Amino acid sequence: MVSKTDVVVIGGGPAGSTTSTLIAQKGYKVRLFEREKFPRFHIGESLIPETYWVLDRVRRPGKSCAASST
Repeated sequence: MVSKTDVVVIGGGPAGSTTSTLIAQKGYKVRLFEREKFPRFHIGESLIPETYWVLDRVRRPGKSCAASST
């Protein structure tokens, strides 16, 4: 069986997974490739409060996003 793919994204980190989600929400068929197995240990220092708008846009805000920063 042949399946149609409109977009291929390489890398399932924060940028790749966000890109894949946003494109898929527009109705495109997306294939995401990641070499690592999930879940994987990864320190989330890049998930600072300024990234809330991205999480909100992909409709996946976490509880930590509601915390205020000092």
